[in-house]
Formats: sequence, C-alpha cells, structure tokens
Amino acid sequence: MMYYAVTQDLVKDGITLEMMTPHVEYMHQLMEQGVVVISGPFSDELRGGMFVLEVKSENEAKELADNDPAVISGILRNNIRLYDLKFLKK
Repeated sequence: MMYYAVTQDLVKDGITLEMMTPHVEYMHQLMEQGVVVISGPFSDELRGGMFVLEVKSENEAKELADNDPAVISGILRNNIRLYDLKFLKK
C-alpha cells in the first residue's frame, strides 16, 4: 500500500457549510472504508483542507480524490502527492 497526501484549495467564494455537507459525508465514507488515514480543514484564512489516502496506486488516489462532490462541483481543487508516512502517533 502507498500513501498519498491530497491538499484541497477552495476555489469558489461564498461557500456555506450546507454546500460542504456532501464533501463531509464523502470523507466519512472513505474513512469507514479504511482508505482515509487522516482528514480535516485548514484553519488559516486561505481555507481548504487535507487528507491522506492509503491506497494501492496513484490512479486509485486520483480517482477517489476526483470523486469528491466538492471537487466535482468546482468548490475545491485537488493537489495529490505521494506521501512517505514515517511517523504516526498511536
């Protein structure tokens, strides 16, 4: 298995929490499937967020990230990078 860090930049203004509900539900779904290791929003004013996927390939990571409803609707833009997870607090 490989890890991929997916940072997501907010690319639309005027986004409400209600508009992000499908995104949050999708993240919960991926966590339940065991492919998301960690996920959450950034706290700075640029907004957006990050999650780390544990998958078999870059293609799988890209497919999962691109199927995020907020990406499909143009709210978020993905940046996907291979991630070398060395340390994880237990």
